[in-house]
Amino acid sequence: MAYLEHTMRMIDLQNFVAIAEAGTLVAAGEKLGTSQPTLSKSVARLERSLGMKLVERSGRGIALTESGSVFLGHARGVCLGLRVATSAIRQLRYGQAGTVRFGIGYGVPQELIGHACKSLLGHLDVNLEIVGGLTDSLTRSVSAGELDFAVTSAEPLGNPSLSWTPLFPDPIVPVAPTFHEIFKVKKITWNCLAEQSWLAFNIGTHARSWFDDQFLHRGLPAPRVISLQNYPVALSLGSAINAISLVPASMLRVPSRPAKIREVSTPDDWVSTRMVGIIFRRHGYMIPASYKLMENIKQSADKIV
Repeated sequence: MAYLEHTMRMIDLQNFVAIAEAGTLVAAGEKLGTSQPTLSKSVARLERSLGMKLVERSGRGIALTESGSVFLGHARGVCLGLRVATSAIRQLRYGQAGTVRFGIGYGVPQELIGHACKSLLGHLDVNLEIVGGLTDSLTRSVSAGELDFAVTSAEPLGNPSLSWTPLFPDPIVPVAPTFHEIFKVKKITWNCLAEQSWLAFNIGTHARSWFDDQFLHRGLPAPRVISLQNYPVALSLGSAINAISLVPASMLRVPSRPAKIREVSTPDDWVSTRMVGIIFRRHGYMIPASYKLMENIKQSADKIV
């Protein structure tokens, strides 16, 4: 009995990682589908196994102790290793392709993913799970092994465990309904753009940060922006509220583009270097179907450009 008391349980490691990443027991419980008391007991059991304190309660949630911070990196590695091993064994045992779980960043062309997924849908033994989100959150999920890969618009920096394959440049451009007064302006300047109402990506995205910085660096007031928080860019919404929309250039090349939308002329120093690419773990395990889908996406990118 004493041996069992001090034996570390895998579920406790997984719960600890979820709590550390969520910052509160409530958020971790919602993500894991379990109760706060269960998580509290799980952490206490893990701390007894290690003989040290890992977390401390605070007014806003939980904070890691020094020992907890050190242990977190190792715990993540163990959890990732288990997921990889389970996936590999399941494929070996059942001889099936399994599940491909990948992420798509906001603003990535849906047509790109649609073309790539189409050839895999005929295989009954392949399941596809698509997760949307911000580049930063998707990058963390890929690094943690929760996603096989992610198609995003920003290269991951400072993480040697991740690789980045650029697909195509997809700069940010402004568009507006054809009846917008901006089209009556002969020469559009940054001052003119600062006076407009905009529909843009939510705060925290790389595209939105780039946009805000353009006015900040020129000493101009920030324009009025309606932020799309966890909401896809919708050109029809921009038309309905008569706003200029900030969109990837690829959106203007798809058949579903609204007919009464035009690209707005920009100042000569409007320079967007946004690039769409694939993030994946450098030495991570993926089932063959994941590699196949990545290859399909690369081939589909040639049709988007």
